[in-house]
Amino acid sequence: MITVARHAGFCFGVRRATDAVEAKLASGDGSRVFTLGKLIHNDGYNEHLRERGVSEITADDIRSLEAAARRGERITVVIRAHGEITDVAERLAALDRELENFELLDCTCPYVKKVRQIAAENSGEGKLFILLGAKEHPEVRGIMSCLEGEGIVFASAEEFEKWACSENDQNQAEKLGNLQISIAAQTTQNLNEWKKTLKIAKKVYTNPFIFDTICNVTEERQAEAARRAQNSDAAIVIGSRSSSNTKKLFDICSSCCQSSYLIEDASDLSDVRLPRGGNIFVTAGASTPLSVIQEVEQTMNEQI
Repeated sequence: MITVARHAGFCFGVRRATDAVEAKLASGDGSRVFTLGKLIHNDGYNEHLRERGVSEITADDIRSLEAAARRGERITVVIRAHGEITDVAERLAALDRELENFELLDCTCPYVKKVRQIAAENSGEGKLFILLGAKEHPEVRGIMSCLEGEGIVFASAEEFEKWACSENDQNQAEKLGNLQISIAAQTTQNLNEWKKTLKIAKKVYTNPFIFDTICNVTEERQAEAARRAQNSDAAIVIGSRSSSNTKKLFDICSSCCQSSYLIEDASDLSDVRLPRGGNIFVTAGASTPLSVIQEVEQTMNEQI
């Protein structure tokens, strides 16, 4: 029997971003549409956008787009759900205000905006902001760009513990003792890793400011994956291998079910040994379109 996770596929933030781009394309206003980086972690969907005239850019391309807008071309730049570093976002917002032909679609997920605000308000003189997340992930880079003062990113509870304990000698303890310690997490962080980090923080620091910033859908998705994978003969996780939340789902499933597989689409099922007559659990990352999930499910039904 195949069971598809209730929360598989597009999350609120990704759906909000894709809907905004689709609406812009459907408007027919003649605007050229550009996304800062890949809109979502799904090559098939991004190729679909390219075929419709959407181009991927970097911050280095903004100047040329500004020049095009000043020449009279209609330009739309999209900030994806991950958000963008503060300097770039502010520059784009300024161009949106100044130039009639330049439009900014800021699709930063509201959950991500919340963490960015927390980072800004809990940094600066006398404060230390700590974030549990992947240092080079676009969301994390954007959050850390909002800081006014010191901030540190840790990839895992183990990495945080190593730093906190090794740095917690008498002199360092005195230094940190004078700081307001605030701790938050990347919105797609592994919930168990977050709980371990908080347990360590409460032992090391006195009254740290703790912000539970993992989004609700991520928590529900991960909890369902852990619950169902442990009672399944095989677990299939669909999504991009470059997607942070997809990799965390796979890690959770792998820890609960030995026969766990990470695939990007139905074509990858050729390398998967599906148990006949067994229970198969299927989940998907936040950037996986429903059509891909349905195709995987249909292909599996044909194979078993």
